Parts: sequence; C-alpha cells; structure tokens
Amino acid sequence: MSETTFAGTTVADTLQTEHDAFLKARESYLELQQTYQSTTKETGRLQQTAVALEQEASDANAAWKALAQAPRTDQRKINAEIERSIELKSNAETLQRTVSARQELHHQLVSQMAQARFYLHGKVRAINALYCQHRLEELLSDSAWLEAASEALALSNRVLLDKRVHYEPFEREAEPLGAMIDGRYTVAALVNFGRQVMAKTKGKQVPQTWLVDLPDAVTGEVIAASPIALKKLVDNGGKIPDDIGSNGGNYGPVKGLRTA
Repeated sequence: MSETTFAGTTVADTLQTEHDAFLKARESYLELQQTYQSTTKETGRLQQTAVALEQEASDANAAWKALAQAPRTDQRKINAEIERSIELKSNAETLQRTVSARQELHHQLVSQMAQARFYLHGKVRAINALYCQHRLEELLSDSAWLEAASEALALSNRVLLDKRVHYEPFEREAEPLGAMIDGRYTVAALVNFGRQVMAKTKGKQVPQTWLVDLPDAVTGEVIAASPIALKKLVDNGGKIPDDIGSNGGNYGPVKGLRTA
C-alpha cells in the first residue's frame, strides 16, 4: 500500500497520523504472515522426511529379520541392517522432536498474527470514516463546485414546483413536499434532486469511499472476532482452547475463533 499525504485540516492531521501508524502495523502483520508460511512450510518438509525415515527404518527392520531366517546368511549383513534400522529410527525420532519444537513456534506466530489482525481490523473502519470526512471537506471547500451544485439544486426545485402547479389536489396529497429543511428546501425537493444526480451517475464507477483495507488471512491463521476470544487464544499459547463450563462440561472450541 503506497504512502498518501493529507494536509489542511484537523481531520487531515488526524487521518495522516492514523494512516501512517496503520501502514506500519500492516507491514509488520504481513511480515508475520510470511514468517508463519515459511516456518510451517519447513516444518511440513521435516515432517515428511521424518515419516519417510520411519518407513525406511521399518523396511530395514523387516529386512534383517528376513535375513536372520534365511539359511547360511552372513551375520555381518544382518548386523548391518540392524544398525541401519536403528540409525534410521533414531534420525526419524530426532526430526519428530524438531517438528514438535517448531510447532510451538507456529502457535506463537498464530498468537502474534491474531493480535496484529485484531488491531488492524479495529482501525480500518475508523480510518476509512476519517478519509470520507476528509474528502467531503475537500469537496465542500471547492467554491466553484458548491456554486454549481447550489444552482443545480435551486433549478431542480423550481422545476419541481412548476410541475406541481398543474397537479390535481389529490396528486399533491399523494406526493407531499414534506418538511422544510433549514428553511430553504423541502424533503421532496432534496429527494428529487438526489434522484436526478443518481440517474446521471448510473452505470459509472462508484467513487472510492475507503482508504485502507485488511489483508487476506493465510491458511492456518486464527482470526478472533472479539477481545474475549483473542485473550483466550493468547492465554492458551496460540492454540484454540475448548470452552469449559463451570460444571466442568466441554462445549467444544471457544466461540469467536476460526481458522482460515
């Protein structure tokens, strides 16, 4: 996401500060995601290697037993297969311990990502609201645009009133003008003007009303929907805990946590 500069009003200053902080937090979050993906990929590779070694050890174990049952087998061959089986089994167990240790790192990263994402999620709506307010202030500070819009509204209102002159009494009753807004225009006049503007912009690209967004979650990432759910995840070391009732009953995984 590229850097954007705002200036001119208190809203712009606040937006600039919030936007800059968001971009830094977003970058840190993306780095956590990349670290998590590379870490889990390597752990998966080690797990596959360990499984393959386990299979080789099992095959070697079966091989020396078959040799031992064969007549006049060289005992050195049997010993070699036994030693190979033992070595393969030991290597597999070492890798499995490494995998288990690395999985703790996975949980740590899951916890960090969940906290980072929850923070970003809370900032997105606030920053986008500030952005819309800022852009609206920019447009409303354009005197030429305001003059043109004011004239268009006045003309639209006059056309509406001129048409109503020819209405029958029941037609006026069926389409009331409504209350006067700010002592200048009726609700009907404002709605009529809005409809005309919408008709002219129909089919055109909708103007951007947001500045920042939340990156997609990566596979395996845990997303917290509430502060309570996030705290339970963090307190449990990044693993989704079960919801244990006061009576000791297990109600399954804690609500408000889901895995991407």
